[in-house]
Amino acid sequence: MSSPAPSTTPSISKDFFVDVIESSATEANATNRHGTITWFNLAIVVYFSIGGGPFGFEESILVSNPAWSLWSLLVIAVLWALPQSMTMAELSVRFEGGYNEWVYKAFGYHVGLFHSIVRTVFNVSCNAGYMALYYDYINTLYHQFLFFDFQDFTWTYFILKIPTLIIFVSILISVNILGAKKLSSVGVVLTVCVILPFVILFFIATPKLDLSQLVNFNVVSDEASFPKMISIVMFNLMGWDFVGNVSSQAKKPKRDVPIAMVVALLLVVMTYIIPTMDLVTTLDFTIPPSHLDSPYTSIEPLYVSMANKLWQPLSYVIEVATICGVFGLAAMFLQTSSQGLCHATQFNFLPRIFSRSFAGTATPYFAILFQSVFSFSIAIFVTFNQIVSLQMWFLSISTLFIMCSYLVIRWRAYIKKAEVEALFYLPFHPILLTLFVLPTILLSIFQLFYKVGEWYVIGIGLVVLFICELITITVVLILKKKSTRVELENTGYES
Repeated sequence: MSSPAPSTTPSISKDFFVDVIESSATEANATNRHGTITWFNLAIVVYFSIGGGPFGFEESILVSNPAWSLWSLLVIAVLWALPQSMTMAELSVRFEGGYNEWVYKAFGYHVGLFHSIVRTVFNVSCNAGYMALYYDYINTLYHQFLFFDFQDFTWTYFILKIPTLIIFVSILISVNILGAKKLSSVGVVLTVCVILPFVILFFIATPKLDLSQLVNFNVVSDEASFPKMISIVMFNLMGWDFVGNVSSQAKKPKRDVPIAMVVALLLVVMTYIIPTMDLVTTLDFTIPPSHLDSPYTSIEPLYVSMANKLWQPLSYVIEVATICGVFGLAAMFLQTSSQGLCHATQFNFLPRIFSRSFAGTATPYFAILFQSVFSFSIAIFVTFNQIVSLQMWFLSISTLFIMCSYLVIRWRAYIKKAEVEALFYLPFHPILLTLFVLPTILLSIFQLFYKVGEWYVIGIGLVVLFICELITITVVLILKKKSTRVELENTGYES
């Protein structure tokens, strides 16, 4: 096993920014290996970091209708996902330290450390959310096939949940120890497993293909909520910043990262479009919930209900595809977020132990184990629906920091009349770039404050941010104290 050699604790002084950037670059060059991930494998990493399948997107239909959901998807993909994918492709190629370095480059150590702590909270909560989501799906199978009945959140529920999650987490850790490249190869297989059933359903439904519901904007749902629909669609298009954590492992970052982002965006959008076309061909969303055959009153998940109407055996295949999609999502997120924790050590945001990796690899095993244990501890007591709003809130905070960091970096270079030193960058005036990312910033703010019925999320979020800032201030003061002591010792030595 190996880990980067510890460096001298940086001084929080006027030269601190330059000192740590140089230290970061030196360490990154020492620890990064020749890239081995192709643009296709990188696209799979991004794809599963974002969604890993259409599951969850159908919830946007239930609070609106297929027409509103689909066209909102296309609009939000342009206003929310596209700016992130392109700006983060540029940042990933320019700065291989990922979002830790992006925010640090723009705002300095204090803000960089604060953002890194917030991201750590988000990473752990998100990993816990995906573990909980996995069990939520398994729990439905338990209710269907076990020979005894049980109520959720009883002793029986937890007796089933704990060993199920232990097995799931053990498999997650095992595949993540293989590293990003091998994990991305596993992701290719999972992608086929996730998408293929819906492609088959599409061809089965083609003879009676009817897309008229995609231009019918009359909403009959009793739970109609356009803000909630927007929030759900945004959630299903999040996760672009994680490419920065593995971009250094690409064979040719200049070529591979931008291509991977574009391919992932197209793949994600098509993953949502094709199943939606299957749904409107099979189910009638113009039937109000007062009727028993309305899809809005279906007890089964919409995709399972759709498969039962087209070809029942495929309903079981879709259930398997759902589990594969959630597994791929959880596995890829654990890998990329662990790489992010590893990068954080390059800027003294986290202890060096988080960068420990196996000799000859770039797999941060301690970060993987740390997140797995803490996330497992949380996932035992929550469901996905209980934690998803909170993790989206923290992601919106992080997205605001990253988008503002991008603008600061580009505007700073423009004001100083410095050429952008990058193998790939968006060759536009900062004014155009500001307009380009403004919708993403506004939608992130929308996510922070739209919490109808979930106002507690804002309260919890603000408390966590306050604690993160207290930790940041404490760390900065400790570093200042150490820096002052070192300077005094050096002065005494010289005299």
